[in-house]
Amino acid sequence: MMLFAASIYWHLPLMLLVISLVYSATRHDEWDTILIEAFRWGIRMFGFMLLVAGVLFGVKYLGFWVVGSIVLAVMAVFVALYLFNLFFGSRKSS
Repeated sequence: MMLFAASIYWHLPLMLLVISLVYSATRHDEWDTILIEAFRWGIRMFGFMLLVAGVLFGVKYLGFWVVGSIVLAVMAVFVALYLFNLFFGSRKSS
């Protein structure tokens, strides 16, 4: 059984940490803000990679048409919410 065999995915957490630290260090000067921003940036990258992995898993096991239909439905809801907010959102009277 090769449970802990050599895999390219073992480097992923380390790369996520290094990239988020370097990105945050280029934008901030103090260590506390660097670490806070690195944590936030790492969470965003991990969430994006998790989303991509979920879509790829869905395409593989559910089929392209099912995942495509779900993505189109979610996009339609977001567009409808955006347009509703654009036309009927709160208006400030001056």
